[in-house]
Amino acid sequence: MKTKIFFIVIILMVNLYPQVREIKSLSFLKKGDFEFNIGTNIGLGIPKKNTTISNLSYDDSLYHKSSYSSDNRLFNLILTASVAYCIIDGLEFEPEFDLNLLTDYDISVTILGNILYNFVIPGKRVIPFLKAGYGLSNLFSPNSEYNYGPNTEKSDNSFNTKVFNAGIGLKYFYSSETAIRLEINYSNHSGSYVFSYDYSYQTGTRNTEIVMNSFSICLGFLILL
Repeated sequence: MKTKIFFIVIILMVNLYPQVREIKSLSFLKKGDFEFNIGTNIGLGIPKKNTTISNLSYDDSLYHKSSYSSDNRLFNLILTASVAYCIIDGLEFEPEFDLNLLTDYDISVTILGNILYNFVIPGKRVIPFLKAGYGLSNLFSPNSEYNYGPNTEKSDNSFNTKVFNAGIGLKYFYSSETAIRLEINYSNHSGSYVFSYDYSYQTGTRNTEIVMNSFSICLGFLILL
């Protein structure tokens, strides 16, 4: 009986050895690697808007100035695509393109430059990472809010919104070249614009400053090239 158990143990060890050796030989995110990512972010945006209105009334020739603020909650759906390059083992530079689909705002795009550090553990398929980045967006524009009147000055939809981006997440490599990427993300959008108008009864400007903090969860798929 002992002899049979001994031979069974030997057979199991022989069968497991190639698998253990394969796991130990796995090497991810080495210097010179390229990584292509696509994903979807779902989350909540919290914008705060401060507006100052200055106008001249034609009826009484009086100059008026007022200000107000508002905030609300927005549902965020963001489609992302990026290509990362490993500068050194574990450290990546990642240009990112986002298509923003937010309630109460027009469709917009964001272009980011991210730095990622991957905590690569030899032989492990799960890799934690940290991310931080900065970029520009055309998210905040008067087009979607003030698009009426005969003499309105509409925005050129330029990239005048500044974006700070940060995240923490995991990459799970289920093969040597493909992985699932899960990330918790924070972003800060800040911008301002001036909207001018000229109606039959008054003329003036609206100066608006907006800051939006967003929190989201991203699920994506990556390929090592």
